[in-house]
Amino acid sequence: MSMQKGQYRNIEDFLKDETFINWIQDPNSESAISWESWLIENPEKADLVEKAALVVRGVKLNPEYLSDTLVKTELDRLNHYLDTREEKKKQLALRKIGSWVKVAASVAFLILATGGAYHWYWNVELVYTTDFGEKMHMELDDGTKVVVNANSSLRYIRKEPRKVWMEGEVYFNVDKRYETKETFEVITPDLGIEVLGTKFNVNSRHEKTEVVLQEGSVKLNTEESGSLLMEPGEQVTFSSRDKIIAKREAVKTENHTSWKDGMLLFDSKPLKIVLSKLADIYGVEIIYGDAAIADKILNGGVPSDSLDLCIRTLRKMYGLEIDLVDKKLIIK
Repeated sequence: MSMQKGQYRNIEDFLKDETFINWIQDPNSESAISWESWLIENPEKADLVEKAALVVRGVKLNPEYLSDTLVKTELDRLNHYLDTREEKKKQLALRKIGSWVKVAASVAFLILATGGAYHWYWNVELVYTTDFGEKMHMELDDGTKVVVNANSSLRYIRKEPRKVWMEGEVYFNVDKRYETKETFEVITPDLGIEVLGTKFNVNSRHEKTEVVLQEGSVKLNTEESGSLLMEPGEQVTFSSRDKIIAKREAVKTENHTSWKDGMLLFDSKPLKIVLSKLADIYGVEIIYGDAAIADKILNGGVPSDSLDLCIRTLRKMYGLEIDLVDKKLIIK
């Protein structure tokens, strides 16, 4: 191994080096002394080393960002408000030229217009959507923080930010109202989720809704099965096809919420489950050259914010022959 200063410029460079992987997986390996010495000589690379090590170990990264969609939506909303305000100023200035009767009429008109604008502002429905490969971090008007996964949507009326509709996958960190005990409601195509204050993940894809409760308390409401109170560490799956709660089990919540931090974590999961997640995020078609490979068991994790890096990690860490051709992920 030749480890010259500046040779490793990004995470991918480290993942290409077998000695680095050996060092992270086994700190007592033959590579340990040379890598530890190199790190002492190159302290500016410590952050990159840490992130690359997280990928090798299958631990989550945390790259938060504001998506272009969210920025554009908020900018359009601000411009609309400013344009409306300037137009009202012009109308008021023109009406000052007329008689006192005209002035009185103008004032009355302005009051009515302002009241109408106020009503419109608070009753408008806000809709946020993400494309394939896009993830959106945002904060609702009530202080609740959400992360909207790729190919998903979230909507609510401005005056009622604690009642939202969603499709796809969304992670919620609900702002708890200790004094008023005001609830937060999430509505999916299949069921209603009633929350007092908590952290949980909702995935409403593939004819089912999966709710994973990380912290706090959640009540699921369905017309067919009634209500169900969840406990932290539980996953409940509701089948939209059969209209029943199909599964209730204890899970490692980080394996279901790590996507929001840029990683897909899995514990003894078949490859087909991992690739299904990638298909949801990036809109790719999965094609197996050998059907048996779909049941290959994986442990650890892969970065999910970059499809290219994810593919390279699957090749390097799990010895898979995998290629991306025209939105098709081909596994041999």
